[in-house]
Amino acid sequence: MKTVQLLLMVFGLWAGVSMAATHIVKPGRSIQKAIQKASAGDTIEVYPGEYKESLVVDKPNIKLKGRIENGAWPILTGEGKRNDGVIASGSGFHIENFYIQRYKGNGVMTQGADNVVIRKLIVAETGIYGIYPTRGKHILVEDTVS
Repeated sequence: MKTVQLLLMVFGLWAGVSMAATHIVKPGRSIQKAIQKASAGDTIEVYPGEYKESLVVDKPNIKLKGRIENGAWPILTGEGKRNDGVIASGSGFHIENFYIQRYKGNGVMTQGADNVVIRKLIVAETGIYGIYPTRGKHILVEDTVS
């Protein structure tokens, strides 16, 4: 009887743990749609190519990870007509391996997000700031050119 109770308890604990998912985005697809489908703790993995969109991340612990293959980067472009490249308000936000260009506003802006990692970005041709963290704590920016 104790074995059955122990198994039920262990299974109950395991069933309550959500598994983080990885969402794959390839050229021609929307990174923002993948963000909307994602749950807290998920990773959005973006393949090299050009993505013409602005991103809003308002969920906690979302990781945007670009794949660099044979020197090719995922490029997020505002085409000179979109305001900000990435706006993140979810704490635990992580972004790495992107080339972000041609936004009228900021390349990456965080608003009230804590424990943020901004790593290995190239941000160019923005109208205001390349990287603009606001009202947050524990923000790490490394290996980034802006």
